[in-house]
Amino acid sequence: MKRILTLFYFVIFALSIQAQIPEKQKITVADLYRTYTYYPQSVYGLVSMNDGLHYSALEGDSVIAKYSYKTGKKVENIVSVSDFNNDKIKEFIIILLIVMKVK
Repeated sequence: MKRILTLFYFVIFALSIQAQIPEKQKITVADLYRTYTYYPQSVYGLVSMNDGLHYSALEGDSVIAKYSYKTGKKVENIVSVSDFNNDKIKEFIIILLIVMKVK
């Protein structure tokens, strides 16, 4: 009789602990591909430079600017459409910048 009571108390104790532990959420295909629940956060529109200290970003449709990771402030303009005198080159640079913006 003592063994049966001990087993009974053990089962009740185990069930009460299991009830307190939250059930793990099941990961579904919809969570992964439809709602992007587990999709990593990222920043779009900037390109890290080789020095590891700066990144470049497109400003509007006419300037590629260099920024500092440390301060987040603009360091300089790398390329600007106004730097070019030839209209054909300006047109090409604008198209190139627009294509880069779309990606």
